[in-house]
Amino acid sequence: MHKGVSQVFSLQNNAAPLPSPLDENSLIHFAKEAELNQNYELAARYYQERLAMDQNNSSSWFDYGCFSLLVGNVSKAGECFRECLGLDQHHILALLMYGVVCVMEERYDVAETFFEDSTCVQPDNYLAWTVLGLFYDSRDNDIGAEMAFLEANKHFKREDSSIFLSSAATLLELHAYSLVEIALSHELLSSPKTLNQEYYLLLAKLHMLKESSKKLRATLNSHRSEPYQPCWLGFTWTYSLPRRGIKRSPRQLRTNIVVRGSSSRHTLYQTQTRQHIPSVTAVQCC
Repeated sequence: MHKGVSQVFSLQNNAAPLPSPLDENSLIHFAKEAELNQNYELAARYYQERLAMDQNNSSSWFDYGCFSLLVGNVSKAGECFRECLGLDQHHILALLMYGVVCVMEERYDVAETFFEDSTCVQPDNYLAWTVLGLFYDSRDNDIGAEMAFLEANKHFKREDSSIFLSSAATLLELHAYSLVEIALSHELLSSPKTLNQEYYLLLAKLHMLKESSKKLRATLNSHRSEPYQPCWLGFTWTYSLPRRGIKRSPRQLRTNIVVRGSSSRHTLYQTQTRQHIPSVTAVQCC
């Protein structure tokens, strides 16, 4: 999935100039669009242009850090999250994501400090407590994990989800895939008989983003029973089209995964890019 780091983070002299002028909102929009197209060199240029526009914008550093994780440059991600925290010490997501980087670098003591700091900065933030619990669990600190999860549930307001599913959805967008896997594992263990479509959609999206096609198909094929009876075959076929060299327009490739009994609309993978990448959406069954 990932291009070479040297390719992604160096601007070539013969690269085409970016459209001008672009404001900050346009730059982040085009950067995200390039990500969806897996055009990481172009995405990097948009992120760098946004930083050049205002290096004192903590959000610009944070977004570039998340992108760096996506392309596998952990050290660059850590640098960006540190810059973000230098500008805003209370940036809760930067605290959490720098902790994630420290875990990836096996600096567990430092990771624990940042995860704990995030719960001090926002004591009522369920995500901070959930991530701290997931970290404790990965370090075999059962008592700490139980305490953190209890605190997370105390501040969790949604009735149609859980701390693990909601945290997994957020962490997935930030490319913290290892924590997503742990969160989904906890959801599986805590309610194995009452898993809903949100769990399966997050698991499938995780495999898509990691390009684990075999695991994706296994996930889809193993959950065809009621009440979640999606059109898995059509989805798997659509997902594999670009890899088979079959070119269709994004609109032609828009496929619906229908979940019986669903009362909400979930986006599994949606793009409005110019390249031939499928758009998949879960909708309520008529």
